[in-house]
Amino acid sequence: MSEVCTSNLNVALSSSISVRQYPKRLLVENPGGFPEGITEANILDKQNPRNRRIAEAFEKCGLVERSGQGVDLMFSTAVIQSKPLPEYTGTDKHNVLLAIYGQIKNPEFLNFLEQVGSKTLASFTAHHLIVIDKVFEDKKLFEAERKYAKELVDLGILERSSNQYKFILSQRFHDFMDRKGEYTRRKGLSKNHHLTLIEEHLRRNKKHGCPFDDFRQVLPHAEDRTIRYYLAVLKKSGKAECKGAGRNAKWYAV
Repeated sequence: MSEVCTSNLNVALSSSISVRQYPKRLLVENPGGFPEGITEANILDKQNPRNRRIAEAFEKCGLVERSGQGVDLMFSTAVIQSKPLPEYTGTDKHNVLLAIYGQIKNPEFLNFLEQVGSKTLASFTAHHLIVIDKVFEDKKLFEAERKYAKELVDLGILERSSNQYKFILSQRFHDFMDRKGEYTRRKGLSKNHHLTLIEEHLRRNKKHGCPFDDFRQVLPHAEDRTIRYYLAVLKKSGKAECKGAGRNAKWYAV
């Protein structure tokens, strides 16, 4: 992988900003590390320009739409163009390393976004777009991202799977991409089917009861909180009860 071009911009530090262009990525190295209070985890939500006066001057001159918007645009554009998200791998207190990628990951994702519509996309924040990208890639969402996923469910872009805590692309988008079988697989078995499996297991082991680990075997792909939800439903309906506490707790069919 050979370097195509390098440009250096003088900064207040003894080092320089280095921009390196490769066939499939752009690598920016900025000396000084992240500004105080900024981390890779919160960089989309917090802004702390190195020189606030320069940032405000650019905004008043109309050179930028608003101070601190660059990172939002960077991530949003990557998702909309179906490219890998920017990465800060290798960043430390002395240098910020930013990698921006150029190759398209999945042309089908571009077709999917066309169905969403440009007007709707324009109303999304970078967080909404990142959630759509992660759901499309079948990646786990952070807890803070779940509220954006719920908003996308209301818009008919995402659906909840039978897991209740996991999100998938809606059926109409799977149909558009001719992935009907994948939709059925990701949607999973219905809530009633899971409840029936748990209830049947409880009845078969009514005499000795069932520790929680049993249900992990019955529903190997379900999260623990989903299993607890199903047990709570059965308890509320009078079909199951729990005896004991902690590791000694066992569930029985009523």
